[in-house]
Amino acid sequence: METNKHSLPVTTPTIIVGGLLLTSLLLIGLLNGEWLGSNGGENSAVTVTPVAMEHDRPAGLGSIKPASVNAISPNVNLADSLSGTSHGVRLVSRGDELLVTSALKDLFDYHLSALGELPLPVIRQNIEHNLQQQLSGVALQQAQEILHNYLDYKSALSDFEHQYQQQAGWNKTRQIQFMSERQQALIALQNRLLGAQVADVFFAFDRTLDDNTLAKARILNSELSEAGKQQALVNLQAELPVEMQLQQRRDQQQTQLLQIDQTTVSDNEKFQQRADVVGEAAAQRLAHLDQQRAQWQQRLDTFRLAVEQLQQSNLAADDYQAAYQSLLEQHFAAHEQLRAQALLRSGQS
Repeated sequence: METNKHSLPVTTPTIIVGGLLLTSLLLIGLLNGEWLGSNGGENSAVTVTPVAMEHDRPAGLGSIKPASVNAISPNVNLADSLSGTSHGVRLVSRGDELLVTSALKDLFDYHLSALGELPLPVIRQNIEHNLQQQLSGVALQQAQEILHNYLDYKSALSDFEHQYQQQAGWNKTRQIQFMSERQQALIALQNRLLGAQVADVFFAFDRTLDDNTLAKARILNSELSEAGKQQALVNLQAELPVEMQLQQRRDQQQTQLLQIDQTTVSDNEKFQQRADVVGEAAAQRLAHLDQQRAQWQQRLDTFRLAVEQLQQSNLAADDYQAAYQSLLEQHFAAHEQLRAQALLRSGQS
């Protein structure tokens, strides 16, 4: 996930929440034999009071304090899309100072994923609430400052994306040069806004994958023979840490599963295609999920039709509201009603 933070006024600049990694976009283009423009990665930065960094922790230090269990309790202001979920992040302090890890960014990004459902000030309150549950004193102040800087970074990404746009007609060499320049500019932005130490911790994984992707692009654009390119790619892949190789494999599986979902094949064919990608046990779970989604869609469609009929009944406001509530309770359990109403309003399923 990625994150944002800060004490913004009610009217705030655009916040970029998702932002694709340079890796995702460029690598997909390479694998498909295409050379496409990138919307670029997602990263944040700003200088803060010096804090203990994940990679600075000395071995055997006994003063590291994990957050209590209630630190990950649900937040009453969670968006419907996050209902029933938890970020699962436990923040840690060393002495009076915050120990900065990538988990802090995960916490930010968890809440920021609801941007669009909830306004930014509410999301920021939710993040602040989680920070206050887990931290106090200097460590809390440091986390709040990082949050502020992270949100500044997210705001700055909007201008950054407009500034770094690939032009049509560039050859492969120019495209690789552009992607390299863009990556360096993004790192500079992250370091400037979050501070180099915090940015290194937050974006180490992304940066390593981006470096790997650019190296692949250079190999594919080189004058090596096809056999030489394949061997160079194998060697490059072997240099990646194991956890990054596993992440790449999961990303590729996810892409394949999405492509399968977009095809119009029989249920048996879909099961076999999924099983080829993730195995029969996972394919069975996905088939069960398909059934649940279809049942939910049917219930939602029935409810939508009933509401449309109710709207044509010309009932007085109080009577309409009572009838609407009765329909809602008839079709959905209490824990499903917020989601159903939100989807009905948005016209989604």
